Amino acid sequence: MVAALLSCGSCSRRLNEPDARSIVFDVAVAANTRASSDLSHPEDVDIAVRGYSLPGEASWATDRDDAVLEMEGVRAVHAGGSIWKPENGQTWPERGRTMTVFAYSPYGRGEFGEDGSVIFRNYSLSEGLDPLYCEAADRHYNSLGRINLPFSRALCLVGFEAVSSLELGTELHVKKLTLTGIRCSGDFSSLPEPSWKVSGEPCALVVYEGGAVLSEGRETLGSEVYLIPQGGSIGVELVVELSDGTSLRQDLTLNAEAGIDWAPGKLYTYTLKITHDLQLVVEKASIHV
Repeated sequence: MVAALLSCGSCSRRLNEPDARSIVFDVAVAANTRASSDLSHPEDVDIAVRGYSLPGEASWATDRDDAVLEMEGVRAVHAGGSIWKPENGQTWPERGRTMTVFAYSPYGRGEFGEDGSVIFRNYSLSEGLDPLYCEAADRHYNSLGRINLPFSRALCLVGFEAVSSLELGTELHVKKLTLTGIRCSGDFSSLPEPSWKVSGEPCALVVYEGGAVLSEGRETLGSEVYLIPQGGSIGVELVVELSDGTSLRQDLTLNAEAGIDWAPGKLYTYTLKITHDLQLVVEKASIHV
């Protein structure tokens, strides 16, 4: 659960009186979500917010029966820097009350569950969206009316490096990398813990096309790709071109299987090793957590 407590401001003012101070959201992508080095939220993407107020020092975990719904699916838009503002001009309900906020991005693509979860239904990688969620956290009144919203990624990020153990002087060009047997759609829920239920038929997904040259050392195959977290095994298909200076072998297809156990918000890097006898070996992924 995300925790971001803000200090109580204007404590000399009377509590339980209406407050005209506007609520604003300070939005970022949580630092423990390794699926990107960029911790900023896209400025052109709106967010959806559900917010409750609770009395005094109450918390959502123990006092949700006393919560009052203040914002239901409110749209918040970028207002400069890391700040998003509620489109309806929402103000703080009462001085001294605690706000508990849930959020998701992009606006309109998810929904809020009654248990406080964020849900993305029937999501497909073909949508090209980066679904983000913010779990409940208690925010105390502060003089700026600011509420921190640290988002986490629902998807994971997967990258590939290739290395060759062929004889010196042999040059290998990687032309295409395809993952087979992968699930490209499913449903996400942030509770009881962030997880996916994949659906649909297994698909083939081309994650790299180019001309990476493997002569010595290792080569990164394009950029990391966002994928739906899932477990089991997938096929890895590598199309290569081999040259030793005198002869050329084109469009050789190398195949292997890889065991996967992907979780939301993590970055996995796989090393693809081409052996001296042209076998493909997928080494265990390094995980950035």
